[in-house]
Amino acid sequence: MSGVTLTNVSKAYGAVQVIDRLSLDIESGEFIVFLGPSGCGKSTLLRMIAGLETVDSGEIHIGTRRVDPLPPGARGIAMVFQHYALYPHMTVRENMAFGLRNAGVASDEIDRRTQAAAESLEIGALLDRKPGQLSGGQRQRVAIARAIVKEPELFLLDEPLSNLDAALRVRTRLELAQLHQRLRTTTIFVTHDQVEAMTLADRIVVLNAGGIEQIGTPMDIYLRPRTRFVATFVGSPTINLLPATLSPASNGVARVRLPDGSELETGVPTAALGDTSELTLGLRAECVRIADPQSARLRGTARVVERLGERTLVHVALPDGTMLVAEDSGVSQVRAGDAVGLAVEGGAAHLFDRDGIGHHPAAAH
Repeated sequence: MSGVTLTNVSKAYGAVQVIDRLSLDIESGEFIVFLGPSGCGKSTLLRMIAGLETVDSGEIHIGTRRVDPLPPGARGIAMVFQHYALYPHMTVRENMAFGLRNAGVASDEIDRRTQAAAESLEIGALLDRKPGQLSGGQRQRVAIARAIVKEPELFLLDEPLSNLDAALRVRTRLELAQLHQRLRTTTIFVTHDQVEAMTLADRIVVLNAGGIEQIGTPMDIYLRPRTRFVATFVGSPTINLLPATLSPASNGVARVRLPDGSELETGVPTAALGDTSELTLGLRAECVRIADPQSARLRGTARVVERLGERTLVHVALPDGTMLVAEDSGVSQVRAGDAVGLAVEGGAAHLFDRDGIGHHPAAAH
């Protein structure tokens, strides 16, 4: 297994700077997810590591080898694409063996690797079929198996689940996690889907406009977003954001005034705040609970109720028109149009300054 090091890597298409002097260290055996919106540069970065895109400047190392001058076949990588890229005239067995035969691997070794990969992904019964006889999920598993047989130093996966239906996406995601636990091959996975990132990654690299916004474990990213962009991109539903002004506090944590005049004590140390002229309060839905409107200090009107089984999300309009998403139990009795109270867990709130930098409770909830 090998780690990956990117040093001041840049890529531009004409006047458009897609990746700008990006540096990143990936440890051997890690499952890293590049997460970000369309156009942020995540697939371009993956293709640069694979050798499918040239590097304008900077260096890429896999293990101790510098690979950016090398062709794709000399880099020790295996890549799985969004659209499978299987040869339609070949059987599954032939698709899996094709790259190994081109590399001159002995026939008995090809058979061993093919059988092992087929058993690992439960596609042994499909080895003599052609891609046209397979479902989308089966084809994606074949594409993953074709990568496994190469026994690469590095797996690269470019949105491999995006063409699958919801149920199959969940199953394949689980299979990928189990596969990585068995093989422990360094893996880089590109997605715009935060659920895939949160459930698969050892660490997430959040990308935006050609640069890294934050690197961290899934829960680091969720609980302590470095920027307002990260906070809004990661988490479902999207984090509630409210303009806030700082109020006097005597216990060392920030107290803020909301647009409706109510005040909330956060767990954010005031000493950590820089410019407080423009603050934004961030509250996850699970930190805003539906409460009795008679006793709650913060009240509003339910506009939309989303029943998700294990929990209910209630979109609440405050008296000034501000919308908040709050959480209630799965058996919630709230209906659209009801007056509701809101119980806010201020100690779990985030504050973002005018530059969008996040400030968080001293201890994450």
